[in-house]
Amino acid sequence: AGEEVFDLGGDGWRPYRGPSSATPGRGRSGATHVEQVEARMEEHRDRFFGVAARATGRRLGELGWERVIIAAEAPMAARFRDALGEDVAGRVVGELALNAVDAPETEIAQRLEPVIEMLHRGEAVATASRLEADGVAGPTAVLAALAQRQVEHLVLDPYHQPAAAPLSGMAAEVLGAAGQERIGERAVEAAIAGDARITTLEIDASPALQAADGMVAGLRW
Repeated sequence: AGEEVFDLGGDGWRPYRGPSSATPGRGRSGATHVEQVEARMEEHRDRFFGVAARATGRRLGELGWERVIIAAEAPMAARFRDALGEDVAGRVVGELALNAVDAPETEIAQRLEPVIEMLHRGEAVATASRLEADGVAGPTAVLAALAQRQVEHLVLDPYHQPAAAPLSGMAAEVLGAAGQERIGERAVEAAIAGDARITTLEIDASPALQAADGMVAGLRW
């Protein structure tokens, strides 16, 4: 009683009256019908994921986002990721097992924040290590490069107090009349003025920053 079947090609849900004893083989027909319904539903799911993946690709192009986190229940996230084009799939940096449709925005934000922080920290540590090897390191060298607007990417702990050492030449120009305790602040200001990318990172999280006294930079030339 109360059972229904969904007719994908007809009027939707309709009462299911069960197999008729007057019709030979009706029981098997009922089972076959269920299998057909499940197959059609699977086709609709595939179509939905395809449409959603294409819409996501267009939206990312409009927003200019480079990194994506998929928030969905695990089976749904896997199917959605498989449906994404290669370009969009390459931007996926993490997944969060969360039904974002039913969750309030505050819960989504609270669940995403530690994931985003972990990703940021991992990328920042890797970047600091690369720039410490390939760019310039240490307050004196970095500030001098900032004075010449050579810096393309600055990675620093803005709250770290570097070892007390006199700055000279162009490095001293960036610091100006400010004291050594404001060296991180002045470096950030100079980076903004020079249209450089800035990444902040706690010095304790990065051996490269520790070796560079809290400041490394990649150069444009």
